[in-house]
Amino acid sequence: MDVQVQISEWQKSEWSILFLIYRWCFATWLVVTMGLSLELFFFDGKWFIYFTNWGYLLCTFVALLSAILVTVYCFTAPNTPCPHWIVKLYWHLHISAFVCAIGLSFLYWAFIYPFSNFKVPEGIHRIEILRLYRYFFDGPDNHSCLAYFHNINSHAINSVLMIIDQVVVAFPTRIIHFVYPAFIVIAYLVFSIVYFLIGGENVIGKPYIYRILNWGEYPVSSTLVACSGLLLVVPMCVLAFLIYKLRVWVSSGKCLS
Repeated sequence: MDVQVQISEWQKSEWSILFLIYRWCFATWLVVTMGLSLELFFFDGKWFIYFTNWGYLLCTFVALLSAILVTVYCFTAPNTPCPHWIVKLYWHLHISAFVCAIGLSFLYWAFIYPFSNFKVPEGIHRIEILRLYRYFFDGPDNHSCLAYFHNINSHAINSVLMIIDQVVVAFPTRIIHFVYPAFIVIAYLVFSIVYFLIGGENVIGKPYIYRILNWGEYPVSSTLVACSGLLLVVPMCVLAFLIYKLRVWVSSGKCLS
């Protein structure tokens, strides 16, 4: 298991330069795009109140940790085994990042995006466009394109990347590990409640972070949304497990026999 977190399911030799390059490309993309997101949408620290950004931060940390682990393995294996606690940390964080990315994408496109619009004054997208105006271009078309890219990257591309990563890696997936992403979801829900209770506002001055988690005006529906989001963790873990089983089946050659 310790070595499995540092290799790919598809490599034939002890270590793979292609897998090493893939790891650093994966990490670089996430680091650069997260840095751009922080630069453009920091909003006096309110970047950190959104679960989308919690998930993206987790994906970025996992990608960086993996790149470092693979680099160490390529240059020191098999003489310097990776500490077991780091292996377990990465293993548990990877499934958490996968679940958060896929779950967030589903929730966003199903329940948040349909009620937002670039032209609605109350919508966060308008705020993003105005902020981009101060940083880059002269015309509104370019603002919309950049804001839309940020939206797509945070709620779609990251999920695609995590699915690809689940196909590439060699370590197993356990459904019982749903407890780790569930803990992150619970931590965020507690944070959202505390944030509301202390009078926190979102980037447009509303007393909630997300409209579907409006604890002040709609506590019942917000509770239902929170419970639904928590329950969504299990099918996301099942999806990760199925990808793992399919990956092993294909790589073993059984699909060709």
